[in-house]
Amino acid sequence: MQGKFVRTRVDNGVGYIEIAKPKANTYDLEMMHEVDAALEELRFDDHAKVLVLTSTLAGFFSAGADIEMLKKSQPD
Repeated sequence: MQGKFVRTRVDNGVGYIEIAKPKANTYDLEMMHEVDAALEELRFDDHAKVLVLTSTLAGFFSAGADIEMLKKSQPD
């Protein structure tokens, strides 16, 4: 899978979900949907025996939620 922010690959029985959303891998609905799709893809891949969720950005995994997304959200 090659999404806008998420890509998957399998290497020697290891499935990788790689997140790349500069500057800080903040998550929003689009990224969460891509991660979910990646999990579903690798879940049913017989070649992937274990899964690694990682960042392609140096220094950190994720800064957390996208503040702009939170500002726009409406409480129920």
